[in-house]
Amino acid sequence: RDQPRSRGLGDVYKRQKLHWTQIGPIKSFNFEIIHTRPEPAVDSVGRRQRSLTTQVVLAIIQTRLNRKVLLAPNEVESIALTLANPSIDVAELTFQIKGQPEHWELLLQTLLREHRQVLKHGILPEELEQTRGMMLKRIAYAQRTPDAERSVDYAQRLTDAIFHGRIVPTLSTEYEFAQNFLPTLTVEDCRSAVADFLETGRARYFVYGDLDEAGKSQALVSTLQEAMKAPVEAPTNPSREVFPYDDFGDAGVIVTRQHDESSNIHQIEFSNGVRLNFKQTDFAAESVSVLVRLGSGGLRRSNPDQTAIPDIAEGAFIAGGLGALSIEALTRALNGRFAQLSFKVEEDSLVFNGISDREQVSLLCRMTVSYTHLTLPTKRIV
Repeated sequence: RDQPRSRGLGDVYKRQKLHWTQIGPIKSFNFEIIHTRPEPAVDSVGRRQRSLTTQVVLAIIQTRLNRKVLLAPNEVESIALTLANPSIDVAELTFQIKGQPEHWELLLQTLLREHRQVLKHGILPEELEQTRGMMLKRIAYAQRTPDAERSVDYAQRLTDAIFHGRIVPTLSTEYEFAQNFLPTLTVEDCRSAVADFLETGRARYFVYGDLDEAGKSQALVSTLQEAMKAPVEAPTNPSREVFPYDDFGDAGVIVTRQHDESSNIHQIEFSNGVRLNFKQTDFAAESVSVLVRLGSGGLRRSNPDQTAIPDIAEGAFIAGGLGALSIEALTRALNGRFAQLSFKVEEDSLVFNGISDREQVSLLCRMTVSYTHLTLPTKRIV
């Protein structure tokens, strides 16, 4: 439903349009703020620079939004900022949030606050430096693995380029372009990259799903109007956390060591029963993979009395953080580092899967041991 023009809410908020609809099968509350602007169809260096600048801004804002999910996981299921091209000459920027219907007011207020904060305050120099550094690290890592692009990814790039009538550069060309351009990027460049969306593009608000009380009265409109008038504080850049777990007692004592020459696998057993299988490979030379199996005891998927526990454990165990670090603090400690850890419940074991680049293998090992040693009873690791 289109609402009358509001008064006293700033130029952007004088032109807003609100659309809402009840969709029974969708058992969630969804709110989107969409800005649309013309997109130059002709490929050029300037267009590529604007595109890369926009990617930097999107990464910065998404990092902010991710903290909202970490800090309010029961209310906010997802919150994101996306950029799409519905046609070759149109670009669409969308802020979106999703959660349970009973939290609809909080969801509206949260997304509007984040939207208005970007509009009023832009980004911080510290945010730009962190994101630029992380992107340059990723490019340097990708350059060390030149065969990393899958055929399906190249096919998608080629399809997009043909659809939009643009050149298809090689990955090495794109990496070189980014490495030369990113160091010159300024906060003002980033502000200008999204100004057309946020300052001149007409904001459209879409609310859909299970609207509950929100769609039955003027409560939805009133909440939006109040949120548009609320004060907006400047963003703050959380301090970098230090991963504190680096002391796990005395080093393990090796009792047996074997080497199978046919497979080039080293097999090591420690005095506490832990067994290590190690193999160095030529493929994916810049990556290190770690798999830890806790092979005695633990949850069983086949246990009829624990049908939901394995799924809950997989979703919550890593996300629960560590004793000295909440998941939000853990995310800040790992920001910009290539080390990831996941957890899975198998039929006969609990499994940790980790991957990192060679520079962060020590951190990955510390993360793995922290979860297996500090949060679980001692088990045999295979």
